Amino acid sequence: MTAYMGFFELCKPKMGEKVFVSAACGSIGSLVGQYAKLFGCYIDKLGFDDAFNYKEETHQSSTLRRYFHERIDIYFDNVGGKMLKVVIDNMNIFGRVVVCGATSEYTDIRKRAH
Repeated sequence: MTAYMGFFELCKPKMGEKVFVSAACGSIGSLVGQYAKLFGCYIDKLGFDDAFNYKEETHQSSTLRRYFHERIDIYFDNVGGKMLKVVIDNMNIFGRVVVCGATSEYTDIRKRAH
């Protein structure tokens, strides 16, 4: 339900739009990616159009421009942190963002409360 409602009800996709899903390897992200692809959107491998590992990319903004040279219409965010800022800087006017998670914050031990 989270993937379906987040994508269709909040993002309100249109056929042909460019969709970026962070952490598309997880249960929600992979469903959002499949919904986007089935709906006729361009989606970032695993049956998607392209993919990259955000943890391995040193220049995430350049990477996004390489895959989304026409910029991003919909961002389904499961990562948060630096990735969120980079994607917002690469979005089209009237683009939509759904924040579903912040895994970059969960896994950084320096950000955990003691």
